[in-house]
Amino acid sequence: MRLSKLSIHRACFVSVIAFALNAADAQASYGREQPRWYASISGFMPFLNDPEYAIRYSGTSDRFPEAEFDAGYGIGAALGYTVTPYFRTEVEAAWRENELGSIQGISYQPSDPGKYSAQRSIALMANGYLQYPNSTFFTPYIGAGIGMAQVRSSLENIDAIIQQITLGQDLDAKGAREWVLAYQFMAGLNYEVPYFAMGKSEIFLGYRYFTGQEAEDKSKLLPGASITYRNDSHNAELGWRLYF
Repeated sequence: MRLSKLSIHRACFVSVIAFALNAADAQASYGREQPRWYASISGFMPFLNDPEYAIRYSGTSDRFPEAEFDAGYGIGAALGYTVTPYFRTEVEAAWRENELGSIQGISYQPSDPGKYSAQRSIALMANGYLQYPNSTFFTPYIGAGIGMAQVRSSLENIDAIIQQITLGQDLDAKGAREWVLAYQFMAGLNYEVPYFAMGKSEIFLGYRYFTGQEAEDKSKLLPGASITYRNDSHNAELGWRLYF
């Protein structure tokens, strides 16, 4: 027996409505059964790409000798909200530091045991994540973020280079104070901790690339003189997330 066009249209309409109602019910069930807010804390191991330092003085621009930094350390904290099972968003604060390893291939040794040279950054970011929940305890994710960062560089034995380029005058530039635009990209894997007493909890392991605009440290002593540099790093990350 052949179905009429009207019957086919009715069947299609009912199927679409049923699918929409099931999706809405699933979303509502997720909202009732799963906590959406979360807080997280994580540790970083940043590998700083060799920064290009430049001195701008009297209309000229001179590059520093090559500086290499050791693997660093950092910490981040975030507060977020799970919009759907597949998307979440958060605000994050993070701090990173890398100590100077060598200049022009020569191992760096501080002049005073109590001093050291390093590049540090403080970042305030807004992040968004896409994730793929499934029947296992593991959830892969990718994400991106944008925000502001303050980069500070304390390079003790660069002073002699500065004075050489500026004919013996020290710029008195100890680190950028301005906030610059920053962004990052993330990818990793969440692991839901089963039977955690405090509720839903995840351990996550991931990678993130963090970078931003050049920071400029203007001289306090020489008008028109400045040092510019960029914080650009690859980061390994391990953290813990608690939903509430």
